[in-house]
Amino acid sequence: MADGGQAETRGVFADLHDFVHKAPFRIIASVINKKDLSDRYSEPWDPYDLAVHFCLERLNSFLLARYQHQCIVHVIFECRGKYEDNALELVFRRIVSGEDQWGWRRANFDGITFEPKFVPKSANIPGLQLADLVARPIALRTFRPHQENRTYAVLKEKIWQQKTFP
Repeated sequence: MADGGQAETRGVFADLHDFVHKAPFRIIASVINKKDLSDRYSEPWDPYDLAVHFCLERLNSFLLARYQHQCIVHVIFECRGKYEDNALELVFRRIVSGEDQWGWRRANFDGITFEPKFVPKSANIPGLQLADLVARPIALRTFRPHQENRTYAVLKEKIWQQKTFP
């Protein structure tokens, strides 16, 4: 009887792993090492803005490679506060308009319309829940690559691209 909770938990995780394995989705991830970022750059960009930039570039490439030209893509963000959401929307719009280009890669966002949507955590949207579930194992794999990470083993096949910076 004492093992019943552990067996039930293993069953839930097995079901979740099975769901992730079978679900038709891909992950585009960005992991920003905040300490290395501030150590390397005297005036670093905001890590969240960097992650959005990297993910939007890769999402754009992903969709264009699948001939999704002229479609509208809603990018869902979990609300962080009015000031933070407004600042992120401004960064988002600068990225997709081509104003905020840097580095060697020059993404052309003209073929797809990207629209940000800010949703409170209380909305309990499955996509945000899934993002929460995949974020930690990917970050752990990046920062502790030799640590056992069974969830990452399941997610690995779903990762289309991952950018780690710096």
